[in-house]
Amino acid sequence: MGLDCMSSGKAQVIQYGLRIIKMAFPQKKQQMTMMTGSNRNRKVFILNSGPHDYSEAAKFGDLVYCTDGELNKHDTGLMYRQLIPYLENADREDLIMINSLASLCSVAAAIMAANHCEVHFLIYNNGKYQVKDLVL
Repeated sequence: MGLDCMSSGKAQVIQYGLRIIKMAFPQKKQQMTMMTGSNRNRKVFILNSGPHDYSEAAKFGDLVYCTDGELNKHDTGLMYRQLIPYLENADREDLIMINSLASLCSVAAAIMAANHCEVHFLIYNNGKYQVKDLVL
């Protein structure tokens, strides 16, 4: 896949790194999804399942829970290894829900930006979800 926002050399290094991580840390994807109506092909990646009710977010796509429980906010390498099985094959239109540690959200955004040169966020603001787009 060609990336317009990076030189082809950087893109190749990133893709090579993703392959190495995948081989070194094989993990089974354990996804819990909730089917929705109008956005059936889009996914909403909930980076860490917490005690909140995310059912309203299902209006924006299928809910995919990436991590569960407490995370060390300083271990970005572990966060990367936990998120990559879910985000490496994400489509460019998929959404990242901002709902957890800033470091976890940053790692997820970096993965999406490296793969697609754009990131789409689902943000809860004033009692409703809003989509915010970042195109590099």
